[in-house]
Amino acid sequence: MIDAQDPKLQILSRYKARLTYEPPIPIGTRGNLRGVEFEAIGYMRRRVRYYGVDYEWSETLLWNPFNGYRWLLEYNGHWTLIEDCVERPEEKRG
Repeated sequence: MIDAQDPKLQILSRYKARLTYEPPIPIGTRGNLRGVEFEAIGYMRRRVRYYGVDYEWSETLLWNPFNGYRWLLEYNGHWTLIEDCVERPEEKRG
């Protein structure tokens, strides 16, 4: 039960009331991914129209204080882990 008298919790209540999709991984959930514990700290639902077809997917933002951020994407039951590049890729010729 949430005490709606706390202004911070009121904001969370309004946010939850407007959600049309439930995150596949609830915000605040912690779990191990490739041997590192991450916490789900954000969620967004994305959509793009490509040649007249709409594609929608979920993106969950994960965080670990020592390993940084990762995005975990889900589309039609398939999961993809996205990690930022920290170095510029090198071009190899020939």
